[in-house]
Amino acid sequence: MVKVKVLSRSSRQYVPATPGEVTKLRRNLNPRYHPMERATEYTRAVAAAKLERVFAKPFLGAFSEHTDTVQCLGKHPHSVGTVLAADCAGAVRVWDVPRRKALQCIEGAHRHMVTGATYLPDGQAYLTCSRDLTVKLWKATNPEGLSSDELKPVAEYLGEHPFEGISAHQFNTEFATTGQFLQLWDVNRTRPVHSFNWGDDPISTAAYNRSETHLLACCMRDRAVCLFDSRAQRAVVKLYLRNITNAVVWNPMRPMELGLANEDTNLYLCDARSLSRPRKAYAGHTAAVLAVDYSPTGMELVTGSFDKTLRLWDTKSDQTWSRDTYYAKRMQRVWSVAWTNDNNFILSGSDDQNLRIWKAYSHKPLKKLVLREQRALQYNEKLKERFKVFPEVNRLLQRRHIPKEVRAALRTRRAMERAEMRHQENVVLRGGQVKKHVLRDAVLKVEQ
Repeated sequence: MVKVKVLSRSSRQYVPATPGEVTKLRRNLNPRYHPMERATEYTRAVAAAKLERVFAKPFLGAFSEHTDTVQCLGKHPHSVGTVLAADCAGAVRVWDVPRRKALQCIEGAHRHMVTGATYLPDGQAYLTCSRDLTVKLWKATNPEGLSSDELKPVAEYLGEHPFEGISAHQFNTEFATTGQFLQLWDVNRTRPVHSFNWGDDPISTAAYNRSETHLLACCMRDRAVCLFDSRAQRAVVKLYLRNITNAVVWNPMRPMELGLANEDTNLYLCDARSLSRPRKAYAGHTAAVLAVDYSPTGMELVTGSFDKTLRLWDTKSDQTWSRDTYYAKRMQRVWSVAWTNDNNFILSGSDDQNLRIWKAYSHKPLKKLVLREQRALQYNEKLKERFKVFPEVNRLLQRRHIPKEVRAALRTRRAMERAEMRHQENVVLRGGQVKKHVLRDAVLKVEQ
């Protein structure tokens, strides 16, 4: 007697329940039945890399109501879409980025250019400082029946020297200002609580540590970066670099890591526990780096430069070149940058009186994706990660359009580096000794 086996399955397993539902397909994942799987995935990786470049449109819009250079930006501690911007004309504006609307506009907030702006920890008020020797405390919202032009500061703090920057404490009412000295203030007192200085040179900028909140990092005009302890009321360490450092920022996820935007066109990552040598050095800009900010994840950095470009850096990989370069035809020197707290957008203020908003990931869509689209994007990302070592995929992923003048400056720099290498080789051939210059050898000395 012949034994017959009959395949039987319910129609609910393959028939769509609704007219719009996608038909379910069953697939045998055994590699024996898919001998061309690797070749197929390579073809898909090349297509995914091409599509990434096709859909790479990072620029979203610009706020052009400012009348001078957007000098500084401040992020709201609790609201993702609220940003504080101040310009060199002395005006301060609070922007609602999603609606592209100014929530508050204070023309003539200061008699001189505004050099610093920051929110207090509760987000209900913000501080601005200027070279007119004043620090002003403002309410973040307009009282009822009062326009922005009629708004007056809640408090005003007078100094003896022009202020160059300001940074607020993470949890209490303390804030620090820079200028001829580093001064610690309290919102409830009209005079500084304490003053620090190390040498005769002024201090350009300062930043509070997110975790060790008593620790401040400061940039000085004598090419030094100094760490101060507000709890012990003394200076901790001072390191000298080859060039002036224009901006400093602490990593929000790694408390002891800080980024330094340097005048020598490079970005340095240092560990506050060991400052004798930078942990990493990133090269790519062709002019001085003026501003720097971390992403909320602490894994990426954005920098603004005198060469009119923004560059994004990936700190979790070993590569020392930027993962992307942003620029606009009319954009001039970039003086301030900010990475929003939702990790999706980047803000930049430049010399052309514009505040611009960019996508943090140029190829990713902004709309809400359905589950199939999310899985397709994740699959493409895994393909690009798997096949990025292949020449064709790597060429497509690394290809970027940059301005002609920046490209020409890069060619000139490479020619100079090759000439320097030939010179060192000739000296060695003649029996001489040459100390090779390494990018990470930027620290000249450290003082305790």
